[in-house]
Amino acid sequence: MPKSNSTLDETTSVPPKAQANAAPLGLSSFAMTLFVFSMYLIGAGGVINHNVALGLALFYGGFIQVLAGIFEMMRGDIFHGTIFPSFGGYWICFGFINYDATGILSSYKDNPEMLRNALGIFLVGWTIFAFIMLLCALKSNLVLITILSLLVIINTLLTTATFTGLKSFEVAGGVFGVIAAFCAWYLTLALILQKESSYFTLKTWPIERTHTLSTDKV
Repeated sequence: MPKSNSTLDETTSVPPKAQANAAPLGLSSFAMTLFVFSMYLIGAGGVINHNVALGLALFYGGFIQVLAGIFEMMRGDIFHGTIFPSFGGYWICFGFINYDATGILSSYKDNPEMLRNALGIFLVGWTIFAFIMLLCALKSNLVLITILSLLVIINTLLTTATFTGLKSFEVAGGVFGVIAAFCAWYLTLALILQKESSYFTLKTWPIERTHTLSTDKV
């Protein structure tokens, strides 16, 4: 019997399907949650009770963003695989801390200054993390760099507001938050739009196309 030139693996293997880019999902969940809370910080609609958005922080900004990061890690994108689960975890922590049922905030009712310091230290850590992610994206594209730069500014302002109790810094953080949310939505749309299926595309102004965080990957 003549031997076949094909091995068993060659005859039975199926080409793997390309994994979809989960970055738009992570960006959109981040943008929506940031937008809602930033609008509250600005004072839009006179909303001072933020409980409506806590579910958004836990599930869309939190759980869904973590999932997006896991999918990105599976497709070999370490940047998105790090930043999405991290900020998803941030929103989950934020929602958990602010839910009355957890009793976290009420445990500081006799020492409001300690609460401000505890939350301030929490925000300092996230400011540092946002700056680290900015350093990792300096050769990506101008839209992503703008989003991360705004995040550093936002966290710095909110940290200052938490330590000092000055409302003006909180409002300023909300203004920058709205801008960052729209930038994230813009990048979401830019990543989804394709020449084959859309009438137009959006620019992201890549810094270096050969970098792993170019518009082909980001």
